[in-house]
Amino acid sequence: MDSVVTSISAVVVVTVLLLFVLAVVHSPVNTRTSIATNSSKLTHFYSNYTYFEGNSAHQFFVNAEVGTFNSSLKGMVIVPPRFFNGSLYVTTSGPNPSASNGSTYGQVYRINASNGKVVWNASFENQIMTQPVVAGNRVIVGIGNNDFYINSTGAYVMGTIENAVVALNISNGNVDWIYNDSGEDMPTPAYFNGSVIFADGSGRVIALNSSTGMVEWIDNVHGYDSMSSPLLYKGNIYFGMLASARVYSISASDGKINWEDNFSSLGNIGGISDCSPIVYNNSLITIYTAPVDNHTAIMPVIISLNATNGYLQWVTNESAGPIPNNIEAPPISEYGGYVYSGNPESGNFFIVNSTTGSIYKIIRSAPVYGTAFSYDNRTFVPEYDGTVIILNSTFGESTYNSGDAMLFGTVPTRSSLILYGNGFLDSLSYNDIFNAP
Repeated sequence: MDSVVTSISAVVVVTVLLLFVLAVVHSPVNTRTSIATNSSKLTHFYSNYTYFEGNSAHQFFVNAEVGTFNSSLKGMVIVPPRFFNGSLYVTTSGPNPSASNGSTYGQVYRINASNGKVVWNASFENQIMTQPVVAGNRVIVGIGNNDFYINSTGAYVMGTIENAVVALNISNGNVDWIYNDSGEDMPTPAYFNGSVIFADGSGRVIALNSSTGMVEWIDNVHGYDSMSSPLLYKGNIYFGMLASARVYSISASDGKINWEDNFSSLGNIGGISDCSPIVYNNSLITIYTAPVDNHTAIMPVIISLNATNGYLQWVTNESAGPIPNNIEAPPISEYGGYVYSGNPESGNFFIVNSTTGSIYKIIRSAPVYGTAFSYDNRTFVPEYDGTVIILNSTFGESTYNSGDAMLFGTVPTRSSLILYGNGFLDSLSYNDIFNAP
């Protein structure tokens, strides 16, 4: 598909009401001294297999040679595979079990990264939307769906059927331990200093011992987290919760809440529990969606918060459009001083200055639900119709048509580009990508 490009230089649209509201409702919950961090000691924990998309900029990259292959899998692959010691660990999600017939809805695969052959797979009775996390000799995933039920206290909880965080033996895929949860566990957990930390669909943030699955601490917070995977940064986790419309900063060591920003005064906003945030120069960047045109459409809004205290720094409105069937605010990434943001509402892809929020360029695209990853001065933008937009260092474009409808994402490796989506995981040589007709 040929992309229609609109290149603009825009002054960021700052919502004065949002600035005022956050000045009032921003809550530094405690004044404890921040956890001391030593970057040399944190190297292992901030490597690319311990939390969602590997680093604070969401620039996920497999630093290894990966073979070329085409693998057919059961279900939809909606998050990047995880590479570890010569294998790719992949999760798939089948149809929502409460809305369809069948017995198997979520799969975890270990795949040989040289030839694409399945080493083992494990099946579960609910959807799996987490990127696998490697914690020692275990692979950690979360299970859940986006249906609601009313609990014994009358509160709405997201997640029906089976909700759990599961540790699988990395060698054979057997279950080492399982933590049964009251709400869904769709966001990708974070692994930090021997703890598996996650936010769920029942308004809780939980830390488990990665070896035993025993609870280490629990925070009761406001709302529910649907897909906002906790970001690890300087010993803290950052994520968004819906219903309450909040962004949290929480100590990964003991669960103490550093601050929370409350956006609920802005009205019926969404998306904040979909978007997994990033950090750039100590700025936490994420997205919420605001209703427009008498609630007939929504508009994604990018916001930048000071990661230390939560204070608002800039706001940028994207373009509005109909509410998408899938995720409202896909994961964003940062590369070279720019934020890359897919906008499934309008079919636009935004490139935004990371420091000021000024829109640098808008690319017309099919819906983009996956993250734009960069490697070797190229950025790969996965379109849902199967096209990959390839941006060079000056944002010039070329395209590759994979022929795979329902393409969710791509992952660059040293030797190939991995494409994933509805029932497939393909690894294609760069020569095939760049020299395709």
